[in-house]
Amino acid sequence: MLAVVVLVGFVLLMTCAAVSDVRSYTIPNALVIAVCLLFLLAVLLTGMPVKLAVSHLLAGMVLFLCGFALYSAGVIGGGDAKLLAAVALWMGWSELPPFLFYTAIAGGLVAVGMVIWEVFRTHFEITGTTSLYKRLASLKPNLPYGVAIAAGACATLPRSWWASALPVNL
Repeated sequence: MLAVVVLVGFVLLMTCAAVSDVRSYTIPNALVIAVCLLFLLAVLLTGMPVKLAVSHLLAGMVLFLCGFALYSAGVIGGGDAKLLAAVALWMGWSELPPFLFYTAIAGGLVAVGMVIWEVFRTHFEITGTTSLYKRLASLKPNLPYGVAIAAGACATLPRSWWASALPVNL
């Protein structure tokens, strides 16, 4: 039963990360730390094998390095990089490809939604002879990529090791 509570906590933390990113384009460090600590608690409560837990830790470390490189290149924000690594702890190597795939799909949908929002917003703000093409070319909206990361994490969780570790008789 506690394992179920922990998994629900993970989903709630992902929801908080998405909401925070939409509201302020930030993902608090405390939230990322909570995701990591909840992973450690989940490992203890579910009896995850040590070898598998170490594998999950390595996946988190590798994604932290990749996220740091993306952050250094200005592709994603620092909170996004840290959240990617924290979620990679939960997914491990086996679920990392589906997680990244779902995150990329969700990120594309977020990007399309933000562009549509910016077009409507600038259409009503800009007056004069500015063409729609020039408006679209000038758009560079910030993306709350924490939304995509949270969506990818929640989409992948049901097929992960964690779902198989839950007791059948809930």
